[in-house]
Formats: sequence, structure tokens, C-alpha cells
Amino acid sequence: MTLIETVQPTLDKVYKRLAKEGLRDLTLLEYDRYLNASLWGKIKKWVFERDQRTCKICTANGKRIEMDVHHRSYDLEVLEGKNEKMLVTLCRRCHNLVEKYPDGRKRYDLDEKDFEYLRLIDVHSIMLKEGIPLRLESKVTKQYQQISLLHDPREALLFRTLDSCLEEYQRFPISSYFVGIFLTLLINSYTYRN
Repeated sequence: MTLIETVQPTLDKVYKRLAKEGLRDLTLLEYDRYLNASLWGKIKKWVFERDQRTCKICTANGKRIEMDVHHRSYDLEVLEGKNEKMLVTLCRRCHNLVEKYPDGRKRYDLDEKDFEYLRLIDVHSIMLKEGIPLRLESKVTKQYQQISLLHDPREALLFRTLDSCLEEYQRFPISSYFVGIFLTLLINSYTYRN
């Protein structure tokens, strides 16, 4: 059953209510009110089922983590459930990466959010093929210094945090041994919190 077939009876009821309030369509409804409406609950449930509660970016499954449905557009047809392609399941962490800048400020531009969404899908796909440095191990001998970069695909999107750590490392002349310890502690503490 398509999304619109699933939500049409609820959508009809919503429009009857909106007409009584003098509102002609859902785009005029306050967004928080839309998110609390039964229509959104049905749309969200349908999208979760379609996507099997799996994040479209990192492929994490929502059995143990919080999942969201992300609007790639706020056009009327998307809000009504008539354009299911513009609604996607994301884990909370990936949703925050799409919705916010690395410094925590909210993104408001929809094109920018969609660009970030598509970029993160590409980045994650590349990381799964080529790996990403999430654990730094170093071995120092009299003749050379060996640095090994290892990755864990489940924590692949931590690259943003690690990039900032590596930038700091390049600015300050400290031994790669301490960077390895720092990165390992950072990853372990982040994994523990999530």
C-alpha cells in the first residue's frame, strides 16, 4: 500500500479541521503542530516500515537507537504524504549531522540540508569501501615510526570529530603516540555515551 493510500482518511480529517480554522492547506499549519498531528504519526510509521527502520546514511538499524524521519522537502505534497521519496529514515546522529553545522548551529536552507544528506551518503559509502581512521596505533623503533590507522564501520561517521583532532595535532608538535592515546580515548568515550 502506498503512503498516500495509508494516510488519505487521516488527511481528509485534517483538512476538515483546517477548514474550520480558516487554513487552506498544511503549509499554513505551525510545524510543531504538524509534527504532533496524527497524520505525521502515520506518515512516520509508514516510512519506518518502508525503510525497515534503517538509516539511509550510515545503515544503522533502529532496534537499539533512536530513529527520525527526515523531510528532504517541505512542499505540500511531502507534508500530505503524496511524495514518499522526499521522506527518509535517519538515525538521530545522522539526522543531527544533516540538520546542524559541526559547531551546533541549525541549518535552515533546504538545499544545503539536502546537499549534506547526499554528501554523507557518499562519504559513508566510500568509507565502507576504503575505511576510515578511527583508531590510531603507532610503533616507534630506532629506525622508523610506524603508524597504523584502523577503522570500525559502525562508528564511521565520527570522521568529523577525528578531522578536528587531526587538525589540532598538526598545529602542535606532540608525539603521534599521544595522539593515538587521545583518539582512542575520544572514540571510547563517544561510543560509551552513544
